[in-house]
Amino acid sequence: MKKIKIVALLTILCNLTLSSFATNQDSLYVSPITFDSMTTIHFYIAENDTITLQVFDRWGHVIRNYFQDTVLTSGSYSVIFLADSLPNGVYFVGLFINSTKHLSTSVYHYAMEISENELINQKQLIYPNPTTGLLTIPYEGVKNVVITDLCGKIIKKMTVTTKTVSLFDLNSGTYIVTITSDKEQLFSTQKIDLTK
Repeated sequence: MKKIKIVALLTILCNLTLSSFATNQDSLYVSPITFDSMTTIHFYIAENDTITLQVFDRWGHVIRNYFQDTVLTSGSYSVIFLADSLPNGVYFVGLFINSTKHLSTSVYHYAMEISENELINQKQLIYPNPTTGLLTIPYEGVKNVVITDLCGKIIKKMTVTTKTVSLFDLNSGTYIVTITSDKEQLFSTQKIDLTK
């Protein structure tokens, strides 16, 4: 049976934690802490500013460059960090704000193998896509739902126990929907088209 490599990240050192993530000061955190193949980098900037968001290896080489001297309005943003081709080791996420402030956190990446059939059986999709306003989430229990625009700005956050989520309060457009468990385990991240 063909084996495929799934990448997992484990946070081993975090300068800012989820509980210290405040909306009145510049902040950075990575969540979920343990995940398969990807995680989400969350950051908040208190004022309109020029930012750079990068991921570095342990030698200081840039391996991912999400924003480079980009002007963003104040608010919450999130970016998906895919680690599918990275070797095992420590990685650092750096948020540089107007060349005067630097926030960072470190994560540990390790690879594990599962069979292709196991991976296919684990994947469940949010549907319908496109949608006119209601999404079905095929996961039981408490779920955290984060909806961002294509630039990573958080548009809506909610915690639900039902299998349906209303998007009727959003404008038509394309969004990224991320679903995690109440313990921050990543269930799914999908691009969703909302048409009204």
